[in-house]
Amino acid sequence: MSLNIVKRAIAVLFYLAEPLDISKLASHIGADKEELENSLPEARRILEECGLSLVEVGGEISIGTSADLSDIIDKVAKETISREIGKAGLETLSIVLYNGKA
Repeated sequence: MSLNIVKRAIAVLFYLAEPLDISKLASHIGADKEELENSLPEARRILEECGLSLVEVGGEISIGTSADLSDIIDKVAKETISREIGKAGLETLSIVLYNGKA
């Protein structure tokens, strides 16, 4: 396992900010798929120290926030949404969502 592979993989995933096929990621960082897969536990460890996680779904990999920090992320997301759409927009959205449940 090479720390260089881990650092390159994390950098590419961070930059793209979207899921990426593991084979494609390996190609981007100049490693073979097996080398990358062997390096993923170290990448997970490094990311967890920063409140992040490595997410693998269906052969694709991405960086996300740690599940144990979801309360903070939810709070920030709600504040961002309410700031971006304003009070009137938030009231309208609430009505639409309420009527959609009926």
